[in-house]
Amino acid sequence: MELLHAPWRIQYILAPKTETADGSLFTRIAQSSDDEAHHVIARARSCYAVLNTFPYNGGHLMIVPYKQTSDLNALTDEELCDLLKLARRC
Repeated sequence: MELLHAPWRIQYILAPKTETADGSLFTRIAQSSDDEAHHVIARARSCYAVLNTFPYNGGHLMIVPYKQTSDLNALTDEELCDLLKLARRC
């Protein structure tokens, strides 16, 4: 596939992008108490589940660890188990 076209994402694509001093999007969501505004549907001890605001398909769910890492191997066994249990729960 050379091109993925998702016209319903145009609002996101055209919106201005700004850098913020308060961390990444996922850090801000993790630290916020307004789950409804951020589309957080569940929280666990070491991660949370959030619906993508601009999904490629309906129901795009992300399970995000509170620990910032790009590698699942960096999570402890407890954190990884918590992440998988939350995915199963959602």
